[in-house]
Amino acid sequence: MIQRRAGFTILELTIALSLIVVLSGLVVVRLSFGSSRQQTIDAARKFGNLIRTYREKAVNEERLYALRFDAATGKYDVFAAPGHALTAESMASALKSGVLAPPLAFGKTVSQTFEIPAPVTLVFNARGLLPDLQIEILNENGSRVMLRPDPLINEVYYDAP
Repeated sequence: MIQRRAGFTILELTIALSLIVVLSGLVVVRLSFGSSRQQTIDAARKFGNLIRTYREKAVNEERLYALRFDAATGKYDVFAAPGHALTAESMASALKSGVLAPPLAFGKTVSQTFEIPAPVTLVFNARGLLPDLQIEILNENGSRVMLRPDPLINEVYYDAP
């Protein structure tokens, strides 16, 4: 007479538990990408990368680049100067343009102790120096991130309270 066992083997239980962990991890990751705080942080990182990229290009190519962004419209443009000065002609056609998604907007831009009126133009030169400033990116749900490009080195710091 053959005796039957009831229950599962340890291998079957391990496989079932690992599948549950993987699927629950995917659900948590998918839910966290939709949060307003995460959208604000992602937009700030993209804008910070844009600043770092064109600042580095200006130093490597010894050419002037300008990044203009407007708090009223949420639009930003990157321009290149053919010589060593920005002119109306060089500011007429943008190398790259973009706009922050509708729930996101530029907040105030502060340089040392005073607020800079919109639109703001950052000029990247061959020396790579920038003024000491902070750029705020807001979400209509209340989350915000402050970007602070380092004046001397090509780094952007983020403060997300």
